[in-house]
Amino acid sequence: MTRDAEKALIKAIANQIGIFSATLPNKPLTGFIAMIGHLYKQDLMVIGRAVNGWTKTWLPSDLKDELNIDQFVKNVFDSVNSNNSCPMKWISNRWEIHDKEYNTKKSAFWRCIRSMVCALEIADINKPDWPSHLAWSNLYKVSPGAGGNPSTLLRSIQFNYCNALIREELRLLIPRRILFMTGLNWAKPFLKNLSFDCSPFSGSSKYIEGTAIINLEGGIKSTVVVAKHPQGKTESVWVKEVVNEFKNSPIL
Repeated sequence: MTRDAEKALIKAIANQIGIFSATLPNKPLTGFIAMIGHLYKQDLMVIGRAVNGWTKTWLPSDLKDELNIDQFVKNVFDSVNSNNSCPMKWISNRWEIHDKEYNTKKSAFWRCIRSMVCALEIADINKPDWPSHLAWSNLYKVSPGAGGNPSTLLRSIQFNYCNALIREELRLLIPRRILFMTGLNWAKPFLKNLSFDCSPFSGSSKYIEGTAIINLEGGIKSTVVVAKHPQGKTESVWVKEVVNEFKNSPIL
């Protein structure tokens, strides 16, 4: 799987941030690109809003320099790849970790994903390789290094390239199920780029905000579910509603 198109788009984002660096707070930013589990078999791709902190950070002003931009792109791709083990296993490796670092079990995002993996029978969640069966991405690829979602300005600077990146990621990964854990207000501009407008969900669901069937590379059909972000929600209900939407899909 070649990812050259993604690298070109990440480089374009970094270049734009450098160009507009004077308008941005000179605070550290971090970059991300889709992470693919070594056991991924197109069962499920989950998409969030943006990483809540990640690895190496850069100041916007750093990205006015071509050499720094190239290093930024390299760091982004190095952060989602591993030669020795599956990169997605960081999730199970940090489950119930007892230190000051990120504990994935404390994240509603990852708790709900783990429950879905079990309910959809994608993997045995009692085994440490359960995250390896997934692909994970985010709508926005550059976010504050200290955590939190990108500002309106930072989103607007990178939006066109992030839009193209979501399309490219889906072209490469061809997931049968796509879950936007973002809320419809965040996802809708990206969904339009996928040639459909995901209308508000008309059923009785509490947390589902949109569903659709889309065509991917090679005519493969994929079920899309757009759900509210699970933070602060009743997680058992959230998971049940999302799983039911996928199980009731006419193409699965």
